[in-house]
Amino acid sequence: MPGGNDSLDRISVYTATEPMEHWHFVTYGFSELYEKEKEDPEHSGFGFELTFRLAKADRETEPSNCY
Repeated sequence: MPGGNDSLDRISVYTATEPMEHWHFVTYGFSELYEKEKEDPEHSGFGFELTFRLAKADRETEPSNCY
């Protein structure tokens, strides 16, 4: 698996303007991204991904290197 032994394969960061300027972080890897690994047809991996929003600092054009 590309993520190796780590649960997360990657994190994407998007810029958003509504309701205020912020960064929108989205994880990839808690769910089964590439192929079905578990026998349970109802769930994909842990069954969720994480998302959070972080307010942009004034004049910030790229997210901080926090990951």
